[in-house]
Amino acid sequence: YFPGEGNIDRLKDLIARVKRSAESNNRDPESVKISAIFGAQMMNPEAGVEEMRSAGVDRIMVPAFFFVGEGGMDRLSEFGEKIIPLA
Repeated sequence: YFPGEGNIDRLKDLIARVKRSAESNNRDPESVKISAIFGAQMMNPEAGVEEMRSAGVDRIMVPAFFFVGEGGMDRLSEFGEKIIPLA
């Protein structure tokens, strides 16, 4: 499930709603995998990973435009080496 929401409070609400909907339809709510955009969390990625985890996000998607321009691939590599182990 991709709620398409960047605000963490609204994201948490949408995740709770989809899990309740799964339960009410006799589906295991934990079988619904949640994907979310890592937007505002880029200001503090380490805290952002924990914020997403506590919200119930299974997959974090990082927009490529954060790494556009000169040295973008190097910045992306550095980000991956530093942040992915935290996820």
